[in-house]
Amino acid sequence: MAEATYENATIYEVRLSALATVGPLKYQPAGSYEMTGKMVNRIIAENGEAIIDRATAKS
Repeated sequence: MAEATYENATIYEVRLSALATVGPLKYQPAGSYEMTGKMVNRIIAENGEAIIDRATAKS
């Protein structure tokens, strides 16, 4: 299955399904985060696509 990709410059509201690590940063699965598509893509690359519970583009 191909991984989902997100537009680098778009801002997304993201909910995680489990603890995600990106370098020294740790993102908890509680609540939601606003982050760029570039960061969402990096989280997926380092933790797998299943780590993203939901990612909705902000308008």
